[in-house]
Amino acid sequence: HLGKKLSLDAVMDIINNEVITQKGNIENYLTGILARVKNNEIEFVNAGHPNALYFDAKEKTLTAIPRGDDDECGVIGISEFPVNFQTVKYKINKGDSIILYTDGIIETMNRNREEFGLERFKKTFIKNADLNIKEQLDNIVDDARTFANRAKSTDDITLLILRKK
Repeated sequence: HLGKKLSLDAVMDIINNEVITQKGNIENYLTGILARVKNNEIEFVNAGHPNALYFDAKEKTLTAIPRGDDDECGVIGISEFPVNFQTVKYKINKGDSIILYTDGIIETMNRNREEFGLERFKKTFIKNADLNIKEQLDNIVDDARTFANRAKSTDDITLLILRKK
């Protein structure tokens, strides 16, 4: 229950230190987003993960949620690597959504080595915004796979949509 009382950036510092301790000399790192929803507000700490997106249902716009003041907060698990995890608070209104995704979706490539990209991802999201979340997720992944035209994928595709009811 300590994590409920601490700021998210403090929780991310604890996670980072624990990962560094547990992994020892393994040359690897993690990225991720830690989120806390409270009433009409969502708090984030972004550790090197693609920026979450905020969908305004009334305006039909998508905007990136910044990582913090300098937008470079570091990653998890590298000892002696400077990190500056920052908690960012965002108000969320009824019908609006928060989108979390791995870079696998925007880096999906077709046979011409063109990426699906963030702009296509945003357009696909907006085009499907009025559907239920399962259909929306399915259509976004289908659009990325259609774009790839059966080119072999080299990365995972993970999407999470949180919609305020």
